[in-house]
Amino acid sequence: MLLCVPIALFAQTAEGGDLPHVAITGFENRTSDEVFDIPAKTATDSLVLTLKLLGMYEVLERDALVDVPTEATDAALGDWCDAKGYDYYIYGTIALGQGGSQKYKLSVFDRAKRKTVINETAKGESVLDVFSASDLLAGSVIDSVTGRHIGFGSINFLTISTIEGCVVYLDGIKAAETLDPIDRVVTGTHTIVVKQKTGFSSVTILEQEVEIAEGQSVRVDVVVPTDAGQAEQTWVTVDSNKRRKTSVCSATAAAETIKGVEYLTQSVTGRLILQGSSAGIVMKPSRSLLERLKAADGLAFKIQGDRQPYNIRVETSDVTDGNFYSFFFFANKSEREVVVSYDALTQGDWGRKKPFIKDHITGVSIVPAFSPHPNNPSPISFYFKVYGLRPE
Repeated sequence: MLLCVPIALFAQTAEGGDLPHVAITGFENRTSDEVFDIPAKTATDSLVLTLKLLGMYEVLERDALVDVPTEATDAALGDWCDAKGYDYYIYGTIALGQGGSQKYKLSVFDRAKRKTVINETAKGESVLDVFSASDLLAGSVIDSVTGRHIGFGSINFLTISTIEGCVVYLDGIKAAETLDPIDRVVTGTHTIVVKQKTGFSSVTILEQEVEIAEGQSVRVDVVVPTDAGQAEQTWVTVDSNKRRKTSVCSATAAAETIKGVEYLTQSVTGRLILQGSSAGIVMKPSRSLLERLKAADGLAFKIQGDRQPYNIRVETSDVTDGNFYSFFFFANKSEREVVVSYDALTQGDWGRKKPFIKDHITGVSIVPAFSPHPNNPSPISFYFKVYGLRPE
C-alpha cells in the first residue's frame, strides 16, 4: 500500500540560500539473495538521476556519505544530518516477505521536522518486479517532496556496431556508463551527450537534443565513423527487452528467391507485453542509399505477414521525441508491395509537430500500429517479412 503525502517537503532552501542537500542511499538489498543486488543499485541510480535532472537539489550519493547510521531511528538520523549538514535523507530497503515475495520500502527523513515524514511501501513477487515496484515508490516520493506531479519517459539507444567505453550525459549530468536503456527520465527537453573513452581522453560521438514525453520511449541512434562502410541497408531491431521487458523483437536475415527474384529478407517476430510498449525494426542506409532516399519522392517495399496493421516511418533528424512521419498499412499473408509517397506521410496526434524535410532523412523503420489494450492487457505477438525496399 502506498501512502501519498502531496506536500512540497523539499521547498525550503538550506542555510545561505543554497539548494537543499539531499543524501540518498536508496534501496538496500536485505533479502540475502545477491540476485537483487544489481536491480537495487539500478533502481537507486535511477532515483538519483531523477533528482539531479530536476535541478532543485544538491544530491549526495551513497559513495559520498560516511558514518551512515546502522539503525534508521529518527534520533540517530537527526544527529547524523545535523553533523553532516543534510536537509533530507532518502533511504529504502528490499526485504523478504511471506511466501517468497518481496517487500519494498522507501522513506524520507526531514531534518527540520526531526522525523521520517514519508514511508512508501510496495510488494513484489519476483526479481522482475524490482523496477515496477521501485518506479512506483520513487514516483510517489518525488511527487510528494516536490508537491507536484513529475512525469517520466525513457531513452533507448540503437547502435549498428558494438561501441565500447561509452559514457552518457544528460544535461551535463553523468547518467550511465553503457548504452543500456535509461529509464525514468524527467519529461521535457534534454541534451544528451555520448562520449567514448580513447586511452586517457574521450571523444564526443553524439550530441543531440531529445524531447521526453510522459510514458513515451525515445530512441537515440549512436552511429560511429567506423559504421560508414556498412552494407547498403543495415537492419536493426528495437525493443524494450534489455531491462524492462515490456516488448521483445528479433529478426533473421536470409537470401531468398521470391517469384524468381533474389532478395535479402528480414523476418521479424516480436511481442508487445504492456500497453504503450513498442518494438520493430530500423533500416539505417549507407551514404549512397541515403542520398537516393533524399532525392526521391517516396519509397517502396515488399512485405508479407500476419494481417495486422503497421506503420512504416521515414525518420528525420528534426523529430526528437519519436513521433516520426509515418504511413499506415496492413501486412497481408501473401506478398504485398507498398508504395509510399513522402506527401502521404503524417505525424501522430502526440508530441511536437515538425516539418518533413527530405534532406534530413536518417533512416526507415517499421513498427506495429497497435499495443495491448488496458482492458485486455494480454501480450500481442507480431510477425512480418520485409524485403526489396528502394527509393521511388
